[in-house]
Amino acid sequence: MKKRKLKVGQKSRPIITKIDLDILEYIKERDDLGVMKLKDLVNINHQNIKSHLDRLQEFSLIKKERASENRQMLSLTTNGERLLEILK
Repeated sequence: MKKRKLKVGQKSRPIITKIDLDILEYIKERDDLGVMKLKDLVNINHQNIKSHLDRLQEFSLIKKERASENRQMLSLTTNGERLLEILK
């Protein structure tokens, strides 16, 4: 994620969005959740879910583990669990 300098009058975007919180909650509830199942639960397309997951992984809130050749399983890190406790 590129850092950019804000110009006068610009607002920064939120670090964690409502969709990100929903994703964290779905991952916490289910232990066998893959990217495609999560995409259907959140009801957004694959490119958007990928950008959300990449950002959450960049902040060390989730981790992706390869389950098979073309499947990744998602799980929360301790930081992700703590964030959910604080925000919920």
